[in-house]
Amino acid sequence: MVKKNEEEKKKKKIGDDDEQPIRARIREVVEGKWITIVMSIITLFALFGDDFRLWFTSKAADPYFYSGLIISLAAFTAEILI
Repeated sequence: MVKKNEEEKKKKKIGDDDEQPIRARIREVVEGKWITIVMSIITLFALFGDDFRLWFTSKAADPYFYSGLIISLAAFTAEILI
C-alpha cells in the first residue's frame, strides 16, 4: 500500500523529465549554442547599433539600422514568448 502511494506521487510530479517531446525539443533549440550566439550578436547590435549609426554612417543608412532594431525587438519578444 505504501509503495503504491509513492508510485502515484512520482507519477504526479512534473519536471523536465516529464516534458512532452515537442516542448523538450523547443527548449533544446532555444538553449542551444547557435541561438545563444545569434541572440548575443543581436543584443550587442541593440546596445551599440545606434551609436555606430551616429558615428560612422550618413542619414541614408538610418532606415537599415531602424529595420535592424525592429528585427531585434521581434527576436527578443519571440525568445521571451517561446
